[in-house]
Amino acid sequence: MEVKINPYGLIVLIGGLLALVSLFLAWATIPLFGGISASITGFDILKDAGGIDTFYMIMILVMALVAIVFVLLRLMGTEIIPGNIQKILILVFGVLIILFSVLEMWDVFGEDWIKMGIGFYLAVVGGALILIASLLSMLNVLPDE
Repeated sequence: MEVKINPYGLIVLIGGLLALVSLFLAWATIPLFGGISASITGFDILKDAGGIDTFYMIMILVMALVAIVFVLLRLMGTEIIPGNIQKILILVFGVLIILFSVLEMWDVFGEDWIKMGIGFYLAVVGGALILIASLLSMLNVLPDE
């Protein structure tokens, strides 16, 4: 089976991988006593937070994985969903990855003593790459063949 690498697929793959990697990195750093701080990763939030916070992390994980699978199948010449519908779905996944990342950190924005970690920023960048690649591909600016 031949894999055809194209700019659209490559950018979506990078964005999806960044969103996945973000879950392993610190989303927030909380200073403790004596200059010590504790970092909370996306997977810490996923397994320990419960409620809506866990939902946000699960959605980021699932949407990143599905976007990666869709693009890998497209690169291998197999499509589950027709081209433009798939691009629209992947675009929506990018928007939702950004939205859920921001919603997850919404409470943290007002607290000066809690610092947002690299995981949050990486998830937003990953979602933005997915969104931009899909949008440019649908506008025929970015080649997808």
